[in-house]
Amino acid sequence: MSKHEEARQAKLKAQQDNARKAQQLEYIQRLNLERKSRIKFDEQIAKQKQQEARHRKIAETRAAVARQIEEEQRMIQMKEQEVMQMELIEMELIKKLQNTQAIQKQAY
Repeated sequence: MSKHEEARQAKLKAQQDNARKAQQLEYIQRLNLERKSRIKFDEQIAKQKQQEARHRKIAETRAAVARQIEEEQRMIQMKEQEVMQMELIEMELIKKLQNTQAIQKQAY
C-alpha cells in the first residue's frame, strides 16, 4: 500500500471516528434531554400533588370550621330558647307572687 493510499485510509478512518463520536455525542445529548424532560415532568407532577393536597387540606379545614360554627350557632339558639323559657317562667312566678301579695294585703 502506498503512502498516499495509507494517508487516504487514515483520513477516512479519522472521518469515520469523528462521525462515530458525533453520533455518540448526539445520542448522549438526546438521553440527557430526555432525562431533563422526565425530571421536569416529575417535578411538575410532585408540585401538582402538593397543591392538590394543600387545597384538599384547606377545604377540609373550611368544612370543619363551618361544622363547628353551625354547632355553636345551634347551641346559641338552644341557650336563647332556654333563657326565653326561663324568662316566661320568671314572669309567671312574678305574677303569682303579685297575686299572692295582693290576696294577703286584702286579707289584712
